[in-house]
Amino acid sequence: MKKRLASGWISSHMHRKIITILVSSFALVLILFCLAPLEKQTPIKNYHTREHIYPHQPNRDFLFYPANDELNDLQGRRFLNLNNLRIPKEDECQADPDGREKHKLLPNVIGLGAKKCGTTALHYYMTAHPKVKVSQDHEELAFFDKKWENGIDWYLDKLPEVAEDEIVFEKTPKYFVFPPALDRIAETVPNAKFILVICDPVERAFSDYNHKVRKSSGFRRFLLENKIENFDDFVMRHSPRLRILKEKKMSSLLENDLYNSTWHNGHLSILTVGFYSYYLRKFIDKFSRQQFLILTGEEIRHSPTQVMDKVQGFMDLPRCVTGDNFVFNSTKGFYCVINYKGDEVCLDSNKGTSRKGDERKYLIETGEELANLYGPYSRELSKLGINVSWPFPTGST
Repeated sequence: MKKRLASGWISSHMHRKIITILVSSFALVLILFCLAPLEKQTPIKNYHTREHIYPHQPNRDFLFYPANDELNDLQGRRFLNLNNLRIPKEDECQADPDGREKHKLLPNVIGLGAKKCGTTALHYYMTAHPKVKVSQDHEELAFFDKKWENGIDWYLDKLPEVAEDEIVFEKTPKYFVFPPALDRIAETVPNAKFILVICDPVERAFSDYNHKVRKSSGFRRFLLENKIENFDDFVMRHSPRLRILKEKKMSSLLENDLYNSTWHNGHLSILTVGFYSYYLRKFIDKFSRQQFLILTGEEIRHSPTQVMDKVQGFMDLPRCVTGDNFVFNSTKGFYCVINYKGDEVCLDSNKGTSRKGDERKYLIETGEELANLYGPYSRELSKLGINVSWPFPTGST
């Protein structure tokens, strides 16, 4: 009887069917798992390896960096010692000779931003160097944000051809704050180096606001619809809301809502771009401190020679751009740079106007509100080893 019961359930039609299905499913999963690594992968063209970040000196140690990454000086102060800079060889600082073999490369160095902190001036200063090549079509290619769907071949087509001792530089300020850009850059050029320019976040927000008022009809319409008359109204309407957001909600705003929203959240970037430490920490966690140089807009404006010493050291370039390349234009209020061709290149006349606004700036109460908004992020910069000091906002002049 027991023997008949033990064999009966196995012999039943229903249970045999169940066992057959289970065995077949398991076999199918096993086959798919084994075949998964055979899926065809599309390689990225000209993918940089660590050895080819600097093709002109592939065997050089990685730029004097200490073994402990956390000790690395993000602000490039070691390059203010001229002994740490490359002395140019004969003819190394002259125009590129004709007939040299050139090829396409993805960027060796990417300018991350931040917007309205002097990235255009830095772009001009860097292109004064004969070994730095940039896109001729546009200063900002925006590939890793809004042009990503165009594909890597589109990007390469826009980038310049370079010889073995030259580097490719591309800068788009939105890369720093646009959430998908971080992973896209890590996927495409994981060994690239990054230059970030930060500046007084209060003055940066004021400049960004005025820039949008001048350039964006959509922003002017938003101000009109919401009865916002000036920068003071804008700050007092939005900054207190940002200050009281809990960490989780702030992260959700910066990672999701800010750039996907169809309402006024999109305009909050005027204020949130100044959260430098939030965005920078994400980049440093993804890459290495060795890959970053942090400059300030103030030193770009007032000490361009010092800036270019840092940049040339950071990029392992010969010191071709020196103090002799800079001429102060008192009319414009900026330094102009003499490039390797002997041409004097100056910022456009409209640069800097968005910082001036009209005769009034902003109320002292507005400055105090923004100082409270940015205070925690500025203190966090110090924890990252970035020493900056911005004056307390004084408002109207």
